[in-house]
Amino acid sequence: YFDTALNYQNASALLAGILPKNKRVITKIAIPKNVKNYFDYIIYKISKSLEEFETNKFYAVLLHNSENLKYSNKRKIIDALDYLKKIGKIEKFGLSIYSLKELDKFYNFLKPEVIQIPLNLFDQRLLKSKWLKILNKNKVEIHARSIFLQGALLESKLPFKASENIYKHWIKWKNWQIKNKIKSFEACMQFINQQKEIDKIVFGVDNLNQLKQILNFKVKKN
Repeated sequence: YFDTALNYQNASALLAGILPKNKRVITKIAIPKNVKNYFDYIIYKISKSLEEFETNKFYAVLLHNSENLKYSNKRKIIDALDYLKKIGKIEKFGLSIYSLKELDKFYNFLKPEVIQIPLNLFDQRLLKSKWLKILNKNKVEIHARSIFLQGALLESKLPFKASENIYKHWIKWKNWQIKNKIKSFEACMQFINQQKEIDKIVFGVDNLNQLKQILNFKVKKN
C-alpha cells in the first residue's frame, strides 16, 4: 500500500509515474473552511486525484482533519464518502487522528472503516484505552503511524527541546537499550510488530537503504 494525502505538494504526480499498475493507494483529504459545497468538493478532489494516479479506485480515503466533522454541513461529508464507495471509486473510508479524544467525539457519527493513529514505544495510548477492543470488535482497520516517533526514537540524542518528564523517559529508554543490548531500530520494529491488533504499519523513508532495512526486518520470536 502507498500512503499519501491530497495536500502533499505534487505527491500524486510524482507517485503516479513510478507506482505499479495494480497499486493500492490510501489518501487523505482535508476540507478548507471556505468551501461551501462539501459534497461536490470531495467528489471533485478525489476524482481528480484518481486521474492523476491513473487508477480507477483508491483503497481508502481518510479525513485528514477531524475538525471537518464539526462543520454544520458535516452530513454532506459522509454522503460524499458513501457515494464514492457506492460507485466503486473507493473501497473504504476513515479518519486520520492524533488523539483518542477524536474517536470519542466522532466515531459514532462517522463509523469509520479505517483509523490511522500514532503508535510507538513512547505513545501507547491506543493500547491502554477502551478503543482498541471497540475497533477490533467492529472490524475497523487500524493503521499505526509514527512508529519511530517521527524519527526521534532512532536518534542518539533528543532532536528537540523536551520537557523534564519526556527527558526522564528518554534516559530510561536509552538505559533500557544498553541493558538489553538492543538498537533503537530493532526495538521499535519489534514493538510494533508484536501488536497483533494492528492491521497495517505506516512508515516513511528518505532513501532506498532505509526501505530495504524495514522490509527485510524479521521479528524475533520468544
